[in-house]
Amino acid sequence: MEHVYSHLGAAEISDLAVKIFANIVPILPTDEDDDRTYSYADSKTRREFQIHRSEELDDANKPCARFFMSEFVPTGVVITGKNKKGHVTRSEVEPAIAETEKRLGPNGLMQALDEAGIDTMNLVQMGGGYGVGSIFHSSLEGCAEEIAKSLAANTRYQYFRHLTDQEKVKMERSDAVQSHEYWKSERAAMDRALSSEKGVFKGCFTMFGSVSEEYKRKILAYLNNPSHEAWQEIRGYIVTNTGTLWQAWCAYNPEAPRSGNVGYPSKDELTEALRAFVRERDKEISARLKETSPVGLRAV
Repeated sequence: MEHVYSHLGAAEISDLAVKIFANIVPILPTDEDDDRTYSYADSKTRREFQIHRSEELDDANKPCARFFMSEFVPTGVVITGKNKKGHVTRSEVEPAIAETEKRLGPNGLMQALDEAGIDTMNLVQMGGGYGVGSIFHSSLEGCAEEIAKSLAANTRYQYFRHLTDQEKVKMERSDAVQSHEYWKSERAAMDRALSSEKGVFKGCFTMFGSVSEEYKRKILAYLNNPSHEAWQEIRGYIVTNTGTLWQAWCAYNPEAPRSGNVGYPSKDELTEALRAFVRERDKEISARLKETSPVGLRAV
């Protein structure tokens, strides 16, 4: 089955790109020097594209614009219900969406779904975001050319490229270096907390340093007089930079509630849970440090 842009030659694709460029519209109008978002909707195929313009610095450290583009693609889900506020209350997977695109390509998808009685106005569609290998263009005209090529080829626009083996190794090494630096900072924070904090708070810390004096007072007040109301207030307090009091209790007691507002730990149980939580975090930090090294290579 032929699609609406079949048999376009190079000249026709160029003409199509000119028309597309003329119909790209800003959807977040701002000053020219600021980031800006544009969209293009193809009337024949109902394919939609979004373009984000951002200011960067070139190799000469001069401001220049670059454009990231992605296409909105149906996820295979159709919204089947909304409440009075317009919030989605029901949705369902529709296998015919993927099957139809595989058979006809993206250009013929919407028309075929309409003919099949599928509500195309309530398709859940998703665009792409920045990531490793993201493709950027130097102008809106360049984006228009890529849209034209995608329409002519009846294929989805690819907003990223696959990394080479060398790039993958470089990225993995960079991630390992960052990981090592993170765990080294966690080691330093834990050591400070173990040496400076006392009693039940020994080894406790947050991303800002020590647990605040206000939080300490409330935790101690709870330990002196545990209650359901007090637990609701303190259970979300961070005690090991990434873990909360509630997580400490759940890790210590497999029967502790994982959700809702039922139950609360006794003084002794929460005290033991917090100490065990700190010990496990201390072990995790040491283990993670052994897995990486400052140069990004896994330690042997």
